Amino acid sequence: MKYFVSTAAILHFADGSRVNLFPGIHSFDEKVIKHWAFSAHAKAVDDSDIAKEQKNNGQKAQLKVLQGSIKQLTGQLEEKDKQIAEKDAAIQQLTGQLKSLTPPPGDKQQETDGAKKQSSTNK
Repeated sequence: MKYFVSTAAILHFADGSRVNLFPGIHSFDEKVIKHWAFSAHAKAVDDSDIAKEQKNNGQKAQLKVLQGSIKQLTGQLEEKDKQIAEKDAAIQQLTGQLKSLTPPPGDKQQETDGAKKQSSTNK
């Protein structure tokens, strides 16, 4: 039979021997199973319990991978937001420069100030 150990422990025996219990599913000798503290750290499991535990471990591993992907994508998103903010600032600056160089529409006085006048006589 297999046992699910929930907490790590060290079981001490009258003959001076010790057995380390580690979290997870393990098989144990009868001597260990009969120890007075064993039941406080372990419980018997059947094949369906083992399958559930393996499924949970698989889901935990998958969750860890997905959390890593989320963290990576969040970093990429933050970088893109930074780039967008920088480009918005550059657009604002260039728009301001363009406005200062271009006369407002309909301002005919400025358009004709630098132009030559045509002669009214034909020669």
